Amino acid sequence: GNTLAASADSKTATFSIDITADTDASEHNFYAVCPSSALLGVSADKGFNVQVPQSQVPGDGTCDESAQVIFANYSSSSFPTSATFNFKHIVAYGNLSITLPSGVSEISSITLESPVDIAGRFYYTAEGESTVNSGSKVITLNTTKTSDVFFACLPADLSGQSLKVVIAAGGNTY
Repeated sequence: GNTLAASADSKTATFSIDITADTDASEHNFYAVCPSSALLGVSADKGFNVQVPQSQVPGDGTCDESAQVIFANYSSSSFPTSATFNFKHIVAYGNLSITLPSGVSEISSITLESPVDIAGRFYYTAEGESTVNSGSKVITLNTTKTSDVFFACLPADLSGQSLKVVIAAGGNTY
């Protein structure tokens, strides 16, 4: 059966799944993507098709959980009775704080507009390479917070470029 047990500090977890061994296999490869909603499919030649949502709801002190994409893999020449997965983050993270324009007291969202793809679908390989599949240059953060607003995005090089920040408040944008 499937079970999951997190440690008290939430830094480690154990889980089990039932798998039938392929006795003809010379190598056994296991992969994991979390959250499962981020995994859209697997392409034999391109890798794992994963996504960073364009619309995110930041949490307190963290970004939207559905956008926190982590990946792990494990290989063995013999069928293992257990496997250790060391997950790594395959998306980038940002934290922003904004000063509201005069007369604006509450916002409804923050939109990030980039000259390059920062959300959407991308292929990720077990070797750690990523290629944008169907990207978006926009991320909307549905929040009323104006400080410590965390978000997740595709790793992108914005050197020498600008990230446009648009806030929505009371039917107006700034």
